[in-house]
Amino acid sequence: MNKKIILLILFLVMFSLTSVNAGWFGYDLGECKNFSITPPEGSEDLGINERTDDHIFIFSDYGNVSHYISINEMTEEQFNNVDNAIKSNHMSTILDDEKIENIRIIKTQTEKYNTKTGYIDIIVNETNAYFAKNGYYYNLSIDHGKGCPFDEKEFGEDTKIIKNIYNSLKRK
Repeated sequence: MNKKIILLILFLVMFSLTSVNAGWFGYDLGECKNFSITPPEGSEDLGINERTDDHIFIFSDYGNVSHYISINEMTEEQFNNVDNAIKSNHMSTILDDEKIENIRIIKTQTEKYNTKTGYIDIIVNETNAYFAKNGYYYNLSIDHGKGCPFDEKEFGEDTKIIKNIYNSLKRK
């Protein structure tokens, strides 16, 4: 009889430990205080504590290339002034700008000035998405790691990821 009770208690303890609410230990991957998303397959938390009330930052390693995915809540004013913000960044070149459903997707290449060499030598390839959902505004950014081809196939993959994140986004 005592063995059954001990086993039952151990089972209940183990069950409760595996089903503890993640809120006790911070946010899950793809979650911040205001909203949550379903992260792309292969995503992980790099231990970078950049989650705030309105921002999620995750690392994804798909296609043997590293990507950094960031999603931020925007104000309506920021959302309405996206064109001005893009035009004011003289270091960025817009490679593609299209609207797919309710999502504006912009593929850019940005040159960065290297203060050590005095030359512009760092190129950052990035896909940005701007969208409104349920009265809130968001900017989703996918930064491509070194060695990423950033071709049409890669842009197509970014577009799939953006659509999946858009569809999975939920307000809390």
